[in-house]
Amino acid sequence: MLKNGKVNQLFILIINFSPLKNNKASFSLNSLFKQTFFSLKEKWFQAICIFLVAGIFQFLIQSIPAVGGILGFIISGPLTVGYCIYSLNIMNDNFPKVENIFDGFKFNFGNNLLAYLIITLIVIFVGFLILFVFFSINFLLFLLYLDLFFSQSFEAFTTNYDWNALLSPFKLFSFESNFFDLIFFILFLIASFCFSIIIPFIIASLPYSMTFFIMAEDSSIDAWDAVQKSWKMMKGYKLKYLSLNIVLLLLLVPIVIFTAFLIISKAPSTPIALLHNGCLFIFLTTHPFPHPASTKEKGAF
Repeated sequence: MLKNGKVNQLFILIINFSPLKNNKASFSLNSLFKQTFFSLKEKWFQAICIFLVAGIFQFLIQSIPAVGGILGFIISGPLTVGYCIYSLNIMNDNFPKVENIFDGFKFNFGNNLLAYLIITLIVIFVGFLILFVFFSINFLLFLLYLDLFFSQSFEAFTTNYDWNALLSPFKLFSFESNFFDLIFFILFLIASFCFSIIIPFIIASLPYSMTFFIMAEDSSIDAWDAVQKSWKMMKGYKLKYLSLNIVLLLLLVPIVIFTAFLIISKAPSTPIALLHNGCLFIFLTTHPFPHPASTKEKGAF
C-alpha cells in the first residue's frame, strides 16, 4: 500500500508553480489535464495493457452464468481500490506494477467491499431522485423540439393527448428523411441520454469520488470513515469536479463509438479517468481542510 501523504517531489513542485496552487485552494482543469498526461508519459502502453487485462478479468467474472452478477459486484470494490493504488503509484512514480490492481483483495477485502456497497446504495437512491428531476426537464425540452420541428404532432399531443404523436421525430430514421435533420435528432437523443441518465448519477457520486483513493492510501481506515472523509474533501469542489467529469465524458464518447466492444474502449479510457481523479485527490490532500472554498458559504456545492 501507499504511505500516507507521500507525494512525489516533482509533483509538489508542479503544483507550487501552476494554477493549481493559490491561496483560495482552487484548481485549474487545464493544469489537471496537463498533470495527468505528464504522469502517463512513457507509461501509456503499460497502463492501457494493465487496465485491459483487468477489464477482461472483470468481464469474465461477470459472464459466469447465474452468479456472474453477484461475483462482479463483490470484486468491484476491491478492484476499484486496486485501480486507485496503481494510479497513485504512477503519479508518485512509485514503481507501478500489475499486482497493484489486485492489492484491494489482499488488504482489507471486506472493508473495500463494504465501501462499494455503501456508495452504490447512496448513489442509486440519490441518483434516481435527480434523474426524475432531469428527466422532467428533458421531456419539456423534447416538447420544445417537437413544437419547433413537428408542430402538427405537438398540437396533436397538447390538444388531444395523442401519445403516438411523440413518436413523430423517430420517422426521421428512414431513407426519405433529410440527412441533417436526422443527424440533429441523433445528437439530441445522445445529449438527452447523457443529461437524463448519466449526469444524475455522476452528480450523486460526486461527494464520494475520493473514497477509494482514501482507502488506497490508508488500508486501515473504516469504510464509513472513508466515505465521510471523501464528503469533507469534496466540499467546495463538486461543481468543478462535475465539469471535469463532463469534459471526460465528451472525450470518452468518441472512444466508445469507434471501438467495437466496451471492454476494448475501457482500456484507454480508464487510465485517463482514474488518473484525473488521482490528480484531484493528491491536490486535495496537499491542502488543509475545511477548504476556504467551502467555508465562504454553507452548503457550497
